[in-house]
Amino acid sequence: MNAVAERAGVGKAALYRRWNSKLPMVVDVVAAVAVTDSDPENTGSLSGDLRAALQEVRDLLAQPRVARILTDLVASSLRVPELAAGLRREVSEPRRRSVRQIVDRAVARGEISGGVDVDVVLDLLAGPHVIRLATSGAAMDDASLAALHRLLVRALSS
Repeated sequence: MNAVAERAGVGKAALYRRWNSKLPMVVDVVAAVAVTDSDPENTGSLSGDLRAALQEVRDLLAQPRVARILTDLVASSLRVPELAAGLRREVSEPRRRSVRQIVDRAVARGEISGGVDVDVVLDLLAGPHVIRLATSGAAMDDASLAALHRLLVRALSS
């Protein structure tokens, strides 16, 4: 908290008025970067919506600040249940609601059946990006993003 206060040019008391410890501060900061208040882009097709969602994840993970902390954040959330719960509540759940909108729109358009597991879809949207970043140190390139997009559309349309 000392380093954060110093970098922000405020006293520690200002931080503690907003957050009682580092954990809720971390959750709030991650949520501010990883979650948007807007609905997912509606392109009029499952394919377009998935492409937009994949691009959004890639753009997020390509941010240097995000890329540097992501693997540490995942590891820490496995060791600190309170962090994991906060991230689920403030990051995963809002992102799952966005994916639910994409799936619901595709079902309403008749592009996919109604039994799609939204949790699996979100895992397939975000998971490959996280693995790529963790194993290569870089965000997914355009060719890989296009290949992932084709696989997702095919899998959901089956």
